[in-house]
Amino acid sequence: MDDQEFRSFYENTKADGYRLAYSYLHNESEAEDVLHDAFLRFYHHQPRDQEKARTYLFSIIVRLSLDRLRSQRKRAVQHKEEKEPASKNDYQFLYEAIDELGAKDSSIIRLHYFAGLSLQEVAKAAGLSLNAVKKRLERARKALKEKL
Repeated sequence: MDDQEFRSFYENTKADGYRLAYSYLHNESEAEDVLHDAFLRFYHHQPRDQEKARTYLFSIIVRLSLDRLRSQRKRAVQHKEEKEPASKNDYQFLYEAIDELGAKDSSIIRLHYFAGLSLQEVAKAAGLSLNAVKKRLERARKALKEKL
């Protein structure tokens, strides 16, 4: 992928990537940092198969977001500081409900709805079969419906 193709790829995927990172972190500046780091890693380690580029980028974003969350938790425990309450916005209750689903189901929801991946792309990114993704998505939707 040359520089022009990368710029085009960046412009076409940055909004979905930001939404995905924000769905994990619930903080605009943290989501922007993760997005920036993900694009840097992607640029330096581009996949050979360009059809998988979007899925590869989103898997980087998920890993970096989870790493950032782990780091935040460690710092909070080490310093015994209370986490600042997240600012309430129109979707905060939805993000909280998704967080309560558990890592496996919430990742499927985030990849499909926030990152805009197709079910096949979610299956590749999560390393699951298409049927497993469909079942987890169905289970997660049902749980969210009950919570909301």
